[in-house]
Amino acid sequence: MQSVCLCCDWIRHHYGHLSAEYLSLLDQMFEDKVRFMNETIFQITKLFDGNMKAVSPDKKHERRLKLLQDVE
Repeated sequence: MQSVCLCCDWIRHHYGHLSAEYLSLLDQMFEDKVRFMNETIFQITKLFDGNMKAVSPDKKHERRLKLLQDVE
């Protein structure tokens, strides 16, 4: 019976400490995950915006092509 009580005491005293430690670690991992997702989305947006400038229509080029088509 004595060992059961020691077990109960250990669980009662240490579980709260371990739970707080695990919750703290989970909280830190969550912050890192959110920061990673934020930076990833920012980089994807930056790449997308950069590529959109590269593929946006060039009005001068379109006018030249239209003039060439009209001449033919």
